[in-house]
Amino acid sequence: MGAHKGSFRTLAEGVDSLSDTKEEQTIFLYPGIYHEQVFITPLAGPLVLQGYTCNSESYDNNQVTITQAKAQRDIPLNVTGDRNWPTSTLGLAASNIKMYNLNVANTAGKIGGKVGQAVAVYANGTDYGFYACNFSSYQDTLCAHNGRE
Repeated sequence: MGAHKGSFRTLAEGVDSLSDTKEEQTIFLYPGIYHEQVFITPLAGPLVLQGYTCNSESYDNNQVTITQAKAQRDIPLNVTGDRNWPTSTLGLAASNIKMYNLNVANTAGKIGGKVGQAVAVYANGTDYGFYACNFSSYQDTLCAHNGRE
C-alpha cells in the first residue's frame, strides 16, 4: 500500500480491489498507522494480509497498525442481533485468511464508564492463521463467532 503500481492508501481500498478469483491474493501493508474500520466479505479464494516488519518471527517489530475506536456504546440502540460485529476494527466474514505481522487495535477502552464490547478482530469464518500479530482492545479482543477455533 502506498505510491507503487497496484498500491492503495488504505487497507479498505486494497480489500475493495480484490478480484473474484479462486487463486490466493495478497495485500501488503507498508509501515504506518491505518485509522480505519475494515470488513472483509466472503471471497472465492484465500487471502494473505502481510504487514511490513524487520522480524517476521515476532510482533515486537511490527510496523503496521490498523486501529479505530468503536464500542457497544457507539452502536444505535435499534441495532439488534449481533452488536459485536459493528464494533470490530477488522471484521472477517471471509474464510481462509492468513495474517502476518499486523497490529490490530480497538482503542475504545473504558473511559470513566461502561463502553461495552470493543472488538479488535471479529472472525466469522473458518481456516484463519494469525502469525506474529498483536491484537488489543478493552473487552472481547478476538471474537471467534463461527467456525473452528
